[in-house]
Amino acid sequence: MPCDAVRFPLIEKISALQTVHAILLVEHDRIYCSSIYGPRAIPLARPIPNWRSITSA
Repeated sequence: MPCDAVRFPLIEKISALQTVHAILLVEHDRIYCSSIYGPRAIPLARPIPNWRSITSA
């Protein structure tokens, strides 16, 4: 499913779960959707930055 079609239902799920901060959807070894950032195109072989380094900048 396209990211735009599933992003808001994912956000609703996350709001009900206290221990989950984000959901990433993966297809063909690529992250194609983030519940926080929307559509993405990040290969899984690429290191994902530490969340703290993103938020503390």
